[in-house]
Amino acid sequence: MGLKRLFKAIFFLTVIVFLTQYMQGQLIPWRQVASGGFGTGVGDVSTLHVYKNYIYASCWNGTIMELCRSADGETWEKLEIGLMEQNSGILAMTEFNGHLYVGTSSRPHGSQVWRTMDGINWEMVVDNGFDTTNVGIYCFIEFDDYLYAGTWCDAGGQIWRTINSCCQHFLTRQSFNVNFC
Repeated sequence: MGLKRLFKAIFFLTVIVFLTQYMQGQLIPWRQVASGGFGTGVGDVSTLHVYKNYIYASCWNGTIMELCRSADGETWEKLEIGLMEQNSGILAMTEFNGHLYVGTSSRPHGSQVWRTMDGINWEMVVDNGFDTTNVGIYCFIEFDDYLYAGTWCDAGGQIWRTINSCCQHFLTRQSFNVNFC
């Protein structure tokens, strides 16, 4: 009889703790692991992505951007790579055919697409907003072995697609393009 009462007491105590946390919005506890633009004060974290055992975070404030990564989710390193020079933000990241792709935002120069296989060495695969007025790449998605990019364009958003599904030719001027809105 004493063991039964103990189990009831533990059960009711668990329910009370659960309900208290639920009422306080703490059912799933969160803990801050980075702040202040990763130490430089750069504003918003615009996108997160996991690639090859690192979590990548893009930070920007509309004019300045940073790309940081962490192997443990707690300690972050700022990546010093060339794609920051003409761009104000990274708005999209995805993995496609073994590469990490990032889509940037840049009003004066047009959006860019960059890729890497190791997170350190990057190559630009699209420049000047696909030779149009695209100023930002908001999203990527892989579909039917192609990589698609959704853009921000003052004249209306566009969708661009890789020419083929192999890793040699990506998002070029000849790619699929649809104006909408």
